[in-house]
Amino acid sequence: MGISAFVLFDIGSEVPIQKISKGIKLECIKKDMDFELHLEVNDGKIGSYNYAVIANKGKMQIENLTVYIKNMEMKTDYMILDWYSKTHVFFFGLLILDFDENTKLFLDFSIIVLNLYPFAKLWIEENWFYRSEDLGKIKNNPFDEDWCYKNPKEL
Repeated sequence: MGISAFVLFDIGSEVPIQKISKGIKLECIKKDMDFELHLEVNDGKIGSYNYAVIANKGKMQIENLTVYIKNMEMKTDYMILDWYSKTHVFFFGLLILDFDENTKLFLDFSIIVLNLYPFAKLWIEENWFYRSEDLGKIKNNPFDEDWCYKNPKEL
């Protein structure tokens, strides 16, 4: 079992699931990544969430990420992070599972998402977020496969 990450949106800045899926797919294609979208059925309702498999071209079975793209209507996906604020509510719009074996692909994908949604934050279950500018700095330095385990303020 690997580590997971969340792309968080502030309440009120939610983006519809269809728009997220379409925007990410278009950007992945531009970056020569495969994007394979699947619709899930939750309690008989199609589209409660989607998941996508993201991979570098031609490597769907070897190096990939599974990304759940959540619908903004599910209140169970709202969260408060006490280390950030006792009252600020986030919605996690994307859940990226088990990226720890593919940290380069994870970085490239995260850059795509945060460039599309610069108001979003990438959270990897630590007491910090990554923002778009943090990921840009990481990308512009020699690649460190442990980048995602380090506080961006220390990079």
